[in-house]
Amino acid sequence: MSLKNLPQFVIPSQAVDYTEAVLRDYGSRRFPREGFVYWGGSRNGDTSTIQLVIAPHLDPGFAGVRISAMSNASVVEALSIRSMIEVAQVHTHPNGWVDHSCGDDRLAPFRISGLISIVVPHFCKRGMLPLQVCGVHRFTQDSFERLSNYYVRRYFRIREGSAFFCDLR
Repeated sequence: MSLKNLPQFVIPSQAVDYTEAVLRDYGSRRFPREGFVYWGGSRNGDTSTIQLVIAPHLDPGFAGVRISAMSNASVVEALSIRSMIEVAQVHTHPNGWVDHSCGDDRLAPFRISGLISIVVPHFCKRGMLPLQVCGVHRFTQDSFERLSNYYVRRYFRIREGSAFFCDLR
């Protein structure tokens, strides 16, 4: 694959702000827990642009992150009515470890080739920027593979801009 054909991602600053707010909310509760959001948007050639942050309803009785089928149906509906696709999922871990756990792989709600999965450390208390502090993974051929910090630095662009927010909690 030539360098000019590698997927690129454009993330508006407001999408980062919405994401951090939701993730921090879960991590700052009396009984902190992992948070989760979906990023929806569009693809034009090799460039995906984030346009929507969706906060799904999480199963409160589960230690990690579990999203019900009903909540995921609402996510699909939110994407569909805006003619968007799921580009990424973002969730937190309680500590500094940002690789995918077996549970992250097994419980990923959607496994679409090219889907990005971002793991934010420390319940997002320190934020998620620069993006290289996170674990950025891409789903390919039945598994999530972590992308190098070089790739993330070069092909993920945070830009000033707005995004929509859909709170299904």
